[in-house]
Amino acid sequence: MSDEPLLSLDETDALLEAMRASAGDEEDYQSADLGSPDRALREALGKADRVAETLANAVRRLLLRAHGISSETEENPPEIIPFNVLAGAIQNASAIAMLTAPGQSTGIVIVGPAMTAFVCERRLGAPLMLGMDTNPAPPRNELTAVDRRVIQVFINEVAEELSDAWAGQPNAIKPGRVLGRAADIPPLSQFEPMLRLGIRCAPNGGPVDEIVVALTAGAARAGSIADQREDTTITASAAERGQMAGSVAFSDVELSSVLGGLKSSVADLLTFEEGDIIRLNTVPGDLLDVKVNGITKLRGTPAITHGNLSIEVKEAV
Repeated sequence: MSDEPLLSLDETDALLEAMRASAGDEEDYQSADLGSPDRALREALGKADRVAETLANAVRRLLLRAHGISSETEENPPEIIPFNVLAGAIQNASAIAMLTAPGQSTGIVIVGPAMTAFVCERRLGAPLMLGMDTNPAPPRNELTAVDRRVIQVFINEVAEELSDAWAGQPNAIKPGRVLGRAADIPPLSQFEPMLRLGIRCAPNGGPVDEIVVALTAGAARAGSIADQREDTTITASAAERGQMAGSVAFSDVELSSVLGGLKSSVADLLTFEEGDIIRLNTVPGDLLDVKVNGITKLRGTPAITHGNLSIEVKEAV
């Protein structure tokens, strides 16, 4: 997929205006407040910028954790485009899965064909060909059943990271099965506006390609889940807060620093022996979580103080 936005800002505004005008006369649509989908999506653009950056970092970690591949990732500016423009840009052999948010609102995730082939080959054990002049394999026209099952794992992980970043819950936005081809995408209105987030990914030893997430207005509103949860928080008075602080000030709590995590099968765990190396899901330089009674409250970097391992706090969560 191209690194450039499919439509410029002026072209996007002109297209949205034409779409509104087609629904009725100019006076009607100007007075209708267009609380219509594209307005909701425009209001989500700022949030989309932050989520795209988070998602780019998550993809980098996923590739390192699952395949031992360091990579460069970069988010493209989010944009609003009609569904038919998005669908028309999908290349053959891309991995495509629909996303479902609360209320059956719709989204879509697309992994470009070169990235799909690379992830599939790595999961099936293909070696990295670093520093070698090799002829790339000819592009595929479509994904096989095996390809779809292999890439499904990667798409599930991307969707979980997206859901956590966008809605504050790992499973609020769920992926469906990987489709065999773009023609299998469930029909949407061809002019349905969608919020497009693009992540350019350049894994070492692999191709440069793009991962795209696109959300309808309904799916974009899934982010209100976290906002609603915050709105229901009970606020204590200053006197009440002082009384509570005095009551708990000398209570013991358990602090732990988490170097990283790993998902492993029981079979793999039983094979671990002294001297084995266990790859964690953190990247050198990442801030480490400091948990208070199991809840992340601080992040920092490792240090040594008076001969003891320690954590230098860099930010509060």
